[in-house]
Amino acid sequence: MARTIQDDDFRVWEVYPSAGEEGFSEDPYIVFNCLTNRMIRPRYVEVEGADEAEAERLVVEAPDPVLKEMLLNSKPVD
Repeated sequence: MARTIQDDDFRVWEVYPSAGEEGFSEDPYIVFNCLTNRMIRPRYVEVEGADEAEAERLVVEAPDPVLKEMLLNSKPVD
């Protein structure tokens, strides 16, 4: 399940949950992929203490300002 948000610079980001390290559902990631500027590398935040289902629920139910804050605190994907 994915959704889109717009940042303060009017870029559109696709937001979706992803499995954690080694593909396990523990400590999943929320991934941010810029749709309006493909030169920007995808970014992620780790959702500590949650499983993949909780990360999916966060993506679906969190208000845009919460996801924008997560984007601001995200790290580039290696």
